[in-house]
Amino acid sequence: MQRRTTDLKPHPMNRKLYGEEVLPPEFVASIRENGILVPLAVKEDGTIISGHRRWQAALALKMEYVPVQVVRYADDLDEREAIIEFNRQREKTFSQKMAEAEELEAVERERAERRRLSNLKRGEEKPEVEMLPPREYGKTRNKVAAAVGLGSGRTYDKAAKVWQAAKQGNETAQKLLEKLDKGQTTISAAYKQLIVEEEKRKAIEQIEKLEPPSGLYEVIVADPPWGYEKRAEDMTHRGRCPYPTMTVDEIKALEIPAAENCVLWLWTTNAFMHDAYHVLETWGFVPKTILTWVKDKIGLGDWLRGQTEHCILAVKGKPVVTLTNQSTVIYGPLREHSRKPDEFYELVESLCRGRKLELFARQTRPGWSVYGAETGKFQE
Repeated sequence: MQRRTTDLKPHPMNRKLYGEEVLPPEFVASIRENGILVPLAVKEDGTIISGHRRWQAALALKMEYVPVQVVRYADDLDEREAIIEFNRQREKTFSQKMAEAEELEAVERERAERRRLSNLKRGEEKPEVEMLPPREYGKTRNKVAAAVGLGSGRTYDKAAKVWQAAKQGNETAQKLLEKLDKGQTTISAAYKQLIVEEEKRKAIEQIEKLEPPSGLYEVIVADPPWGYEKRAEDMTHRGRCPYPTMTVDEIKALEIPAAENCVLWLWTTNAFMHDAYHVLETWGFVPKTILTWVKDKIGLGDWLRGQTEHCILAVKGKPVVTLTNQSTVIYGPLREHSRKPDEFYELVESLCRGRKLELFARQTRPGWSVYGAETGKFQE
């Protein structure tokens, strides 16, 4: 069957799902050379269900007639679902897949509501307390994910998190959406990066609500969340930090409530040893020695597998210390990520006098002031 090209019209849902599309020159050239081999699926009134790009090419080539196949649907829900089904094999961006997924979910909800209303119209007695069956969300999301090529329902959940955040104006999510559309990252990696950014924002908000340490301290322990920038884009890396990180400049900008005579213990890693000395200089401290924590288990590493962590002892002024047999090495078990051994605090308390403060603390400790967004993280 043939229809006049100018008598046809695009379905409004097509633009909603796929946006304004630019036809590839090779696609138009193929239509010019071979004609339209697969008929367009259209309704009686000429609304195109499938074949929008072929129709656009026909218009561009000034083709008077195009082959069509007339299709009919029981209702608008079947029609909307058919548009997505016809486009199942086409290459789509992440955003186009998510637009399809949203549409299919809406179709499922409307079908459920129509069934509910139909049951009531048939005279089914409405209970005094309406007991709705639990929504089969897992079944629906798996069906939607498979229909639009997003794999499993779990993958769809992650994709939806990024998609919704981008629509709500989240800048990080919008940048991730651009990368997903270009195929420059995966759904799993984008989701993890978005979660980390949300955790960082929440941590900052929590820190802003905290009362800053009062007064000055003679002993300060700081374990900054050093930012591993070289792993920032690789959110699937197994050594990724499980907490929000800071740049070296952000760490340098911190105001340290140090007394005139103060001992500072600055934790760092092999990767940030050089930066740690610049941080100390900015904070006004002079490095004196390095304490090394030897762990009972081997960890990760780019060149060598790490089994040590370092803490630079630095001073400001002339603090008083009680030096007996304290060593530059401590041995302690490896526990949760970033948790320091109790042996370290025992060493500090045996050596240093005065008011004690731990910055970025993740556990309260008798006799110490603590400051950080996760002060109860390791509390027993």
